Amino acid sequence: NLATYSEQINNNTGWTKNLVNVSANAGVAPDGTSTADQVSNIVNSTSYCRPTVSISNSITYTFSLYVKPLTTNKTLVFEHSGGTNRTVFDLATLTTSGLGIRQIIPIANGWYRIVWTITGISGLGGFPQFPTLFIGGYPTTSDSVSFLFWGGQVEAGSFPTSYIPTSGSTETRAKDFASIT
Repeated sequence: NLATYSEQINNNTGWTKNLVNVSANAGVAPDGTSTADQVSNIVNSTSYCRPTVSISNSITYTFSLYVKPLTTNKTLVFEHSGGTNRTVFDLATLTTSGLGIRQIIPIANGWYRIVWTITGISGLGGFPQFPTLFIGGYPTTSDSVSFLFWGGQVEAGSFPTSYIPTSGSTETRAKDFASIT
């Protein structure tokens, strides 16, 4: 996991944030702990966040995040390639649109794991930067929007692996192997 703070969205070195309110440990996460952070937009503002990670052009990356909508506006939008492309996750209709491979995976208790895979992230201010996640719409919304976020993960690869928690540094682990007895 290249995201250095997977559960602490409120961490200022692990997540770049703009015009969002973040309340640490505001809800119960998918693992049953009270470690989910509430992220809320500021109405009519460009409210966004993104994991602060070092990436390279022409590499395939997969981003995943556990999200739980708390308001009627259940839209998250990734902006990438200098604002020319957007990828939309609409959790009200469980639909996606835009570039890359997109998934909305229902978990339990109103939680979803959103997954987005894209190759060749470039053109963001002249240097590679992980795409920006807008809360509620792009670039603004007149709605008050809140989500619980937990388990942010950025991986070099074309699919998501099981969750790898981080707390201050990137983490790797051995491959997952499934077995049926």
